[in-house]
Amino acid sequence: MTSNAAQNSPGYQDPESLKLAVTMRLCALNINQALGSRSGIAENYGRLVKLYGLSGDLERAEQMLCMAVETEQSLGHEKNVANYCKDLGDICMARGAWDRAEHLFTTSARINATLERKGALAGNYRALARIAERREDFGQVVDLLLKALEIDKNRQDQRATAETLSKLAAACLNTGRPGEAGKALLEARTFYQDQGNDAGLADTIGHLGLACTMQDQLEKGKTLLLEAVEINAALDRPLHLADNYGNLGNVCWTMGRHGEAEKYYRRALSIFEHAESPDRAAKTRDLLRGLLAVQSA
Repeated sequence: MTSNAAQNSPGYQDPESLKLAVTMRLCALNINQALGSRSGIAENYGRLVKLYGLSGDLERAEQMLCMAVETEQSLGHEKNVANYCKDLGDICMARGAWDRAEHLFTTSARINATLERKGALAGNYRALARIAERREDFGQVVDLLLKALEIDKNRQDQRATAETLSKLAAACLNTGRPGEAGKALLEARTFYQDQGNDAGLADTIGHLGLACTMQDQLEKGKTLLLEAVEINAALDRPLHLADNYGNLGNVCWTMGRHGEAEKYYRRALSIFEHAESPDRAAKTRDLLRGLLAVQSA
């Protein structure tokens, strides 16, 4: 069976082409070793890191990484070491090897900080924040994203700034800090509008709606969620649309508008069931069941 990583990598659409690429790269490595070309040896080790990672052989990938690091460091090429660690970290994260990924991103971040590669360092911080989010360490998520945000703003990188602001807002919402989330989201909305990024804008507006409802600004929250619905419907993003409907159901229930809440829950449930998203469908079904019980009481 073809791995997801291989399927998503240009040039390696099946296991056989990936296997052939590894064989050819090993041949190139042998030639460079015979010639005593340390730069060629280092390059081939680095390429093999990614190829073995894509094939799912993380043990062999890490062996190649160690060889690449040793060779590149002897050449004074620390930048390449940071890049190899980052590439393998991405692969490990995609494959669910979270501890390995965290170690690799941390190593890459340490090197990038020493080399003052600010953009790459911000990317390391965002990756580490994603790992921290998975273990629900939202305090660390916020700390890492604030570091990334400072770099993004200093570099005047609008795309990265908007992305980091959105992630930071989500972390603030998860830690019960809707006021801070709202500030970040308002800033992110401006960036997404300037970029013409409608998908990012829809997500930001939807999160703004949640931030408002968490501060008991229910009417404002509902208005923002309806705005997000309009954009997501136009973009044909069914799962995002269903999330909006589910959140609208929650808001309307809180406002005592049970009929509206039921309507939105049923719309969300229909989408989740059609999209074969069983966990989210089950959660929505439970909410609808609870609402109907209240209505019949």
